[in-house]
Amino acid sequence: MDTITKKLLFCLLFLIPVMMLAQSRGSISGTIILSDNSAAENITVALKNTVYSTVSNESGQYELKNVKPGTYTIRISSIGITTVEEIITIAEGESVKRDFTLSANRQDLDEVVIEANRVKYTRESSKVVSKMPLKNIENPQVYNTITAEILKEQVVTNFDDALKNAPGIDKLWESTGRGSDGAGYYSLRGFAVQPTMVNGLPAITNGSPDPC
Repeated sequence: MDTITKKLLFCLLFLIPVMMLAQSRGSISGTIILSDNSAAENITVALKNTVYSTVSNESGQYELKNVKPGTYTIRISSIGITTVEEIITIAEGESVKRDFTLSANRQDLDEVVIEANRVKYTRESSKVVSKMPLKNIENPQVYNTITAEILKEQVVTNFDDALKNAPGIDKLWESTGRGSDGAGYYSLRGFAVQPTMVNGLPAITNGSPDPC
């Protein structure tokens, strides 16, 4: 027996069990449509408690191949549709065809509340701004309070670092130190502004105010 014959015989002996195994298994196929007769695409089709699973194509067609003979529960599911389950039995070498019609399922999700981490040094009211104990809704002014606790926590040593805690303020240029120029300029809501309050009193400083 020559080498080529031996190789052919070996391949034949290897393929026979594979062919016998394929013939002993079955398949499940069909078409899935929605209640309006449109094709149901990307619908999950699975046999419960097994590894057999697939999804329907753009035409709503699906197929599960090489299924071992037995009785299974086929499950049709997807987001927004009512899940369908059906008992199905596969005989040896049998090809079973099952079509399904699905209906939409409206599911109301529970309310989700997202809360940001609160700053532990936040001060929600200030009597200094309005000079009166007004509630926020009663105060027409918009203000940000940078507390001494925040300055201490961040080890702030200059006015510019302190203002990083106030949203909407950008530095334009440094103070020149000249008496006629005043402190540095900042951009606030599109306007060029200077610090005009020192120690709670209206005042103009030639340099950068001391946050301490």
